[in-house]
Amino acid sequence: MEEKPIMTVEGYKTSLLLFKNKIKIERAKGFMNLGLHGLKGDKEIFLKFITAIQLKKAGVFTKGYIQFTIMGGNESIVGMLGAVQDENTVVFEKNQEQEFMKIKQLIEDKINS
Repeated sequence: MEEKPIMTVEGYKTSLLLFKNKIKIERAKGFMNLGLHGLKGDKEIFLKFITAIQLKKAGVFTKGYIQFTIMGGNESIVGMLGAVQDENTVVFEKNQEQEFMKIKQLIEDKINS
């Protein structure tokens, strides 16, 4: 039986799912997302391997993102353009920001407990 997520948030062509002991980043299928993420598929990251979480709020004309740093990972550090292509990042629109702030807090709470 597949585990049900505690919380799911929809981002820009990507979803972030929080489970009891992991997160899952699900990429939308299709040609447009192929340009953003190449052939990267869905990714699961166990909470115990997350060392940092960065949330950049959306601006008036820019999207926001949540980025996960993992042990031994090689996350992008070149701002929004790099973050969009990073496999450990979920981009979101301004109207999705509150849900991403909530899931970030839940993930941090689970990591710290």
